[in-house]
Amino acid sequence: EIPFGIYAAPNYLAVTSEENYEWISVEVGGVHGQKQQKLKERLNNKEPIMITNHPELQWRAACGEVGLAVLPDFLGGLGNLEKLSDDQPMSAEIWLVTHEDLRHSPAVRVAIDFLVSCFESFKV
Repeated sequence: EIPFGIYAAPNYLAVTSEENYEWISVEVGGVHGQKQQKLKERLNNKEPIMITNHPELQWRAACGEVGLAVLPDFLGGLGNLEKLSDDQPMSAEIWLVTHEDLRHSPAVRVAIDFLVSCFESFKV
């Protein structure tokens, strides 16, 4: 599982009162994910100030002091973002799928083992 958190630029948090927090959503197929919905509820169901279709754009907007963003910890930890405290930590399962006929191929096995090792430090 990959841990997630609510992140914002330190200066945004310093100059914006909590009741004026805005948030940046990432949507796939026009749908807020469960984690995005949690942030929306935390902000009294306020609509997002910005909607993007990619977490990197969401991260860049948060770095640019646009608002709060729900990000995976490995992305939120980049740059100078601050993780807000949260009573209910969030995470997401990551699945790696391969065709039965290919999973024992040496080249595919090396790729699988590498990808699995990349996510070892994120085990919750």
